[in-house]
Amino acid sequence: MGAMTRRKVHERTILCEAFIRDDGLLEVEATLQDTKPYTVHLTEGHLEAGQPLHQMRLRIAVDADFMVHEAQAQTIHSPYRVCGGITPSYGALVGMRIGPGFLQEARKMLRGPLGCTHITELLPVVATTVFQASSALHAEADEGNQPAHVRRANALGRCHALRLDGEVVHRDFPDHATDTTLPNQRSPAPTET
Repeated sequence: MGAMTRRKVHERTILCEAFIRDDGLLEVEATLQDTKPYTVHLTEGHLEAGQPLHQMRLRIAVDADFMVHEAQAQTIHSPYRVCGGITPSYGALVGMRIGPGFLQEARKMLRGPLGCTHITELLPVVATTVFQASSALHAEADEGNQPAHVRRANALGRCHALRLDGEVVHRDFPDHATDTTLPNQRSPAPTET
């Protein structure tokens, strides 16, 4: 197949950053931005090429147990003036724990007209960043004494590399392995003659 000519018609960028605060909480901030490479005409005005059509931010602060202590949404740019009116609804995330069921419950609470599609799209990004950055919280709590591979144990079984019957778990977490024989060491099934 030959090279195809293509023309950009949309760009979405998502930036997610995590910070340890002086009060010991982990703060995660995600920003979504949509731009078009051409002028967009809207009922409430127009945007020149490259100007944000959407720019929304979601910031949460969690403790070492992933309990949400603060949640704040912000609409910086939107196609309609009323879009930002829904941002206080994201304060309802306070008191929730990021873990199994968090995304389903949050999406249910902020579905349809009860939330902003674009801010709600940032929930899984924020949640996974909390887990990725949580080692910093635990490192500070443990003063760096706990090896990183021990802190990763809570991710076991959640992806291909960390499957419970796989090579990495057998090597690094043998107490969590579900099968004592690695897949590539298993005897082939007997064949009928």
